[in-house]
Amino acid sequence: MSLLLNSLCMCHLFIVCFFPRQSLVVCLEESIYIHNIKDMKLLKTLLNTPSNPSGLCALSISHSNSFLAYPGSDTIGEIIVYDANNLSTMTMIPAHDSPLAAITFSASGTKLASASERGTVIRVFSIPEGLRLFEFRRGMKRYVNISSLSFSPDAQFLCASSNTETVHIFKLE
Repeated sequence: MSLLLNSLCMCHLFIVCFFPRQSLVVCLEESIYIHNIKDMKLLKTLLNTPSNPSGLCALSISHSNSFLAYPGSDTIGEIIVYDANNLSTMTMIPAHDSPLAAITFSASGTKLASASERGTVIRVFSIPEGLRLFEFRRGMKRYVNISSLSFSPDAQFLCASSNTETVHIFKLE
C-alpha cells in the first residue's frame, strides 16, 4: 500500500477513504485516484481537478450507491458528484457563489449538504438530480468557518459546526 501511494506523486496526501467493500479513494490537492480495494488496481484517475488545498471531498456510505463529491472550482462553490460504481460524472451542482468549505452526504446517499467559505448559507441538494431541497441561514452579520456538516441517520436533521464555538441544528422540512 505504501509503495502504491508513494508512486502516485510527490504531492500532499489529504484524505484516503473507503467505499464499503469496494473502493479506495485517494484525494490529493489537484487529483483523485480510485482503486479497487481487493487488488489495489487503479480504476480511475481524475486529473487536473481544481486546486483543493484542504482535501475537501465526501463519500456516500450507502450499500446501494457509491458517490463521491468534490469541488468543481476553486473560485466558486461548484460541486462535482461522481458515480464511483460506473466511473462517471453524474452532475455538477452550482451550490454557492464562493468556494466550498464543507460537504457531506446523508447516510442513504440521496442528499448532499454544502457550505461555502462565507459560512452564512447551508444548502441541501437531492442526489443524483442535484436539485436544491433546502437552504438554511446560519447568520448574516459575519462570516465564519464551517468546519463540519453532518446529517442525522434518518436525514431529518442537519448539524453544522464552526469556529464560533457553536453548533447549529436544522430540521429538514
